[in-house]
Amino acid sequence: MSGFETPTSLPGDLEHLSHSSIELYLKCPEKWRRRYLEKQYEPMGGYQIVGRAVHAAEAQSYHAMVETGFPHSIEQVLDEYGSSLDNEQEKGEVEWDGEDPGAMRDRGVGMLAVYHGSIVPAMLPEKVEHEFHVKLHPDNEWTIKGYIDVIGGYNDGFQEHESGPHDIKTVKKAHNYEQSMQASLYTYATMLADDVDKTFRVHELKVLKDGPHADIREVHRTREAQLMYLQRVAGIAREIEYRVTSGNWQGAAPDVWWCSQKYCGYFPTCKFVAR
Repeated sequence: MSGFETPTSLPGDLEHLSHSSIELYLKCPEKWRRRYLEKQYEPMGGYQIVGRAVHAAEAQSYHAMVETGFPHSIEQVLDEYGSSLDNEQEKGEVEWDGEDPGAMRDRGVGMLAVYHGSIVPAMLPEKVEHEFHVKLHPDNEWTIKGYIDVIGGYNDGFQEHESGPHDIKTVKKAHNYEQSMQASLYTYATMLADDVDKTFRVHELKVLKDGPHADIREVHRTREAQLMYLQRVAGIAREIEYRVTSGNWQGAAPDVWWCSQKYCGYFPTCKFVAR
């Protein structure tokens, strides 16, 4: 690929950008600077570690499906979930934000039970936790790096759907993924040369008032949409280079929900917060 104007390297010791780091930069350049350049510690939230443990448990099950044709039993999945959650908690401080840790653990159990019984049996996985790298220019010393939870098709009982990228998300409420930047990146990374478009499938796990839910949500991306996304990332890389050189950083936009003590560990010491 040679159509994008980008810096040859990223600042500091950074060798790549990722979907999560790009999203963070767009939300708050200052938070991005403190996390990725200054390496300042920020405690993980309870929802984060539950989500990571859910991912880890189902990843092991999907690996088993690729190797043997069969997923793990729900008992195995829940054992792996419990072990992963314990490991995450042992890594450091967890910000539970007033939530009961036991109730949060049960939340993950409920989501896994529904997901493993409804969506997992329909999956036809080919690759699990697939790592990819995208270069915006042949001379670049950095890449856009990512891990795709599952690549494969699935059979919904009516038809077998084509192979593509799947991402498992634990969320608090249903989301609209039509504007998802992740969909553009992950479909680009898995798109074949003769594909006209590609489908990104989100496995959305959540607990609502009536109990746990697991749904598959589809987003389609054309090659044109993917290239527009890559052009945007090239612009972000240039903007980061400018900010590092000039020292001109900025915080989040005023009044956004993520700029608060509840959602940002850097909030108490941020120079951009109105005191």
